[in-house]
Amino acid sequence: MHRRPGYAAASCVSPGQRIARAISTVRSRRLARGATMWMAVFADMGASLRVVFNGLRLLRANGMAPADQRP
Repeated sequence: MHRRPGYAAASCVSPGQRIARAISTVRSRRLARGATMWMAVFADMGASLRVVFNGLRLLRANGMAPADQRP
């Protein structure tokens, strides 16, 4: 009978340990997915702010600033 390597060692793990390992794997994947989502949100927000402030800078440089902000 042919067995895969590590098959016998895996059978020594109790069902409770397998369930705990599966739950921890799912939780860690959800945490990582949520973290990458927030990183993308912050990156997009930073890019948006950079575009807005660069546009305001160009308006001021060309003398097109709103009337209440002109020197």
